Amino acid sequence: MWPPRDKPVVFFGHSVSALIGMLASVSATERFAACIMPAPSPSFGNDGRYGGGFELADIDELIDTLEKNVLGWSSTMVAAVIGAPDQPRVQARFANWFCQTDPKIVKHSAKVTFLADHRHDLPKVTRPTLLIQAREDVLAPQAVDEFMRDAIRSSRLVVRDNVGHCPHITAVRSSLEASTAFMASLCL
Repeated sequence: MWPPRDKPVVFFGHSVSALIGMLASVSATERFAACIMPAPSPSFGNDGRYGGGFELADIDELIDTLEKNVLGWSSTMVAAVIGAPDQPRVQARFANWFCQTDPKIVKHSAKVTFLADHRHDLPKVTRPTLLIQAREDVLAPQAVDEFMRDAIRSSRLVVRDNVGHCPHITAVRSSLEASTAFMASLCL
């Protein structure tokens, strides 16, 4: 069985997967040494002073557009999610993957993703956490990671000079450097 039960892991999860891993680290703390989270968001919706990136009406419109034309929605989202106009092969690979995914799964995943709110879970995180953020991310603005950094006691935020929601894909070297330095600091 992997990972061995007696060895805690350093979890690496992006965006929604980051929050899934975060919730797992809260419920099974002993299994986690730390979390590394590129572009996480506990809530995509704006709420008072919290700027998640989208008004509820925008989320409703996004989901409505998805319901009507999943392939058109997917191709539009690729540019926003990946960013990196200087990396057309990365965009093409992501678009191909996105368009091959079952539309029912895409629709369900989008609803769960954009309507979830886990801000109340952030203070429960006790493991060291690295938040990796792009300088410009239309899905999870830098203010979201600043909110998370302030809510998670043992977290640190590293902002990378790139564009898009996938800094671990479009800025691999700088994301790897940040992750490596973070893990070295853990003294595992």
